[in-house]
Amino acid sequence: MNVMLMSGLWIVLSALCNAAAGTCLKYTREAVGQAQGSSLSALLETGAATYFFGTLVAYALALLTYFLALRHLPISIVYILIVSGTAVMLVCADHFLFGTAITPRMLLGFAITVAGLSLIVK
Repeated sequence: MNVMLMSGLWIVLSALCNAAAGTCLKYTREAVGQAQGSSLSALLETGAATYFFGTLVAYALALLTYFLALRHLPISIVYILIVSGTAVMLVCADHFLFGTAITPRMLLGFAITVAGLSLIVK
């Protein structure tokens, strides 16, 4: 398979894993925040440990895919694409999973992000 295509795939997967980790972390925080007692006991009592474990696994996978993307592309490109992709995915996840509104200002931010990325990557 083409090296650039594989690098792009690793970047997308890394951003996706970062977004999944952030989403799992929010679920963990919401579950623990509603419980009484110490954080560890609340983590176990609420069933949030599953989300917390998912957070750890997703971050580990994000790091692995980030490492793989760096094999053929410069860090300046890889990092910007992963962070920007993660931000866009988290806004979408926040909207669809937690009901946060996507405002016109956010849409403008998406457009500016895409325009900026196209200038950096090319």
